[in-house]
Amino acid sequence: MKKGNNLKFYRSNKYLTQKQVADYLKVPVGTYGNWEQGTNEADYRSLILLSKFYGVSINQLLGEKEENLIILSKEQYNQLVQAYNLMSKVMKNIRKPTSIEIKNQVIIGDNNSNNNNNINNG
Repeated sequence: MKKGNNLKFYRSNKYLTQKQVADYLKVPVGTYGNWEQGTNEADYRSLILLSKFYGVSINQLLGEKEENLIILSKEQYNQLVQAYNLMSKVMKNIRKPTSIEIKNQVIIGDNNSNNNNNINNG
């Protein structure tokens, strides 16, 4: 069952045993093993704990695809916000050229162009 495969996948990625995860959740190791095998389903409280522990959504634990969802840690989110704010400040300070500046610009073509080193003075 897909649910079991995802639980095992996330547990294996952390190099944990079923017993270690079961101890963390305070459930018998057999109960956790049944969840991984898909014999039984985990309770909501355990899904929340596993979601936070692995840094994934409950839907990801259950095998549902979330194509438009990106999961970030709090630190990653803060870094992304800082980068966005910095880019916003930089973009505000970039002056857009006036139409006169564009009209009087120097045009330099590539080697295959007939317009090499032409100056466009309007």
